[in-house]
Amino acid sequence: MDPNTNLEQQRAMVEITLRNKEDYVDPGDALELIQLMADLDEWLTKGGFFPQEWLKERKYVLLNPVDKYGKGWPGLPISERCGGCGQPDNLGECSHGQLTDEQVLELGGVL
Repeated sequence: MDPNTNLEQQRAMVEITLRNKEDYVDPGDALELIQLMADLDEWLTKGGFFPQEWLKERKYVLLNPVDKYGKGWPGLPISERCGGCGQPDNLGECSHGQLTDEQVLELGGVL
C-alpha cells in the first residue's frame, strides 16, 4: 500500500463531500473512505511509514523504523526517509529500489 496515495484519496473524498454540503452521502463513497482509513491504520499499526504530507518539517524519529523491505533504520529522522519506501533519502532522489545488505549497513541500517 502507498500511504501517500491513500491520504490523497481520503482528502479528495472528504473535500468533495464537504463541498457538496448535502445531508446525503453516497453509501459507496462512505464505504470507500472507511476502507481507505482502515488500510492506512493497518499500515501504520504494522510499522509502515507515514504519508509524506504528515512529515513536512518534522524531525522526530520513528519508534519502529523499518522500511518496506524490512530493513531497520534506528535513529534516522523521518525527514530523512523516503515517503515511498521508507529508506534513507535526505536528498529527495530515492529510486525506491531495494538497497543491498552492504548499502544498508554502510548507511547505518540493520538487517
